[in-house]
Amino acid sequence: MTDEKRAAIAFICGNKYRKFVATRLFDYNRNKYIPYNIQKNMYGFNMFDYDRGSYLNGNDNQIFDFATSSYIQIVYNNFSFSGFDYQSGTSFNGIINNDSVSIYDYESMRYYNYHIQ
Repeated sequence: MTDEKRAAIAFICGNKYRKFVATRLFDYNRNKYIPYNIQKNMYGFNMFDYDRGSYLNGNDNQIFDFATSSYIQIVYNNFSFSGFDYQSGTSFNGIINNDSVSIYDYESMRYYNYHIQ
């Protein structure tokens, strides 16, 4: 999975339990802030990813990524999650801890850390 897509997933997952929607994410791997515009509704969300200049939309379990024309599946278990990226054909899992999100990407076999604001 690309760094940009992984960051977008971290942002979406990090906003799952927040009362107030965050507007940006800090990617520790790339040492940069990334702005996002996400709007939640009763059916799911619509999000613009400024890092990739593209949209993602979906619900708690399935996201469509317009940048790659592919789906991402996510399953939440309290403050942990697991998922599958259909574009890369690989799984990932992660943990949400307040404003921090950590993702383990099975394609690269390493952890990535993020902070949402």
